[in-house]
Amino acid sequence: MKKWIKGLLIMLLALGILTACGTGSEEGGDQVTGGSDEEVVNDPAEDEGDNGGIVAGELEPSLEQVADGQVVYTVKNQTEQEMTLEFTSSQRFDYVIKSQDGEVLYHYSTVASFLQALGTETIAQGEELSYDIELPGNELKSGEYQLEVWLTPKDGEMAKTSMTINIQ
Repeated sequence: MKKWIKGLLIMLLALGILTACGTGSEEGGDQVTGGSDEEVVNDPAEDEGDNGGIVAGELEPSLEQVADGQVVYTVKNQTEQEMTLEFTSSQRFDYVIKSQDGEVLYHYSTVASFLQALGTETIAQGEELSYDIELPGNELKSGEYQLEVWLTPKDGEMAKTSMTINIQ
């Protein structure tokens, strides 16, 4: 019973903070650098028959499951100019985990807290931002799920991508 009450209080606190921010779709995470052999999902270069060069006007998102319960979300600037994204809180991304039939089982922003501080992320041409995502291990049963991740700048969701994940 105490666990249930504690969970409810945390959710209410998160909801209060999001309400105070005036946003419901912006979250953040720890920024990491680098990236290696990434599993690219929804690769625009493959869809358009491109050779992988810069694609005007697009941010290219990708996801890589690096360990059980750990995923790296990377967004590469494939435009011909530097991009600056403005955020109204410390939140930089959000994600949901869905069952195979599409039911949302976990929504990151409903359990996380973010600072009420304006911020920006600048991505130079051809450069990338990466964020570590710790999946909720004890809240989901072992199995296969759909992970959807997106950036949360003040202009709305962008660089959305998804992949199938396995929880052990």
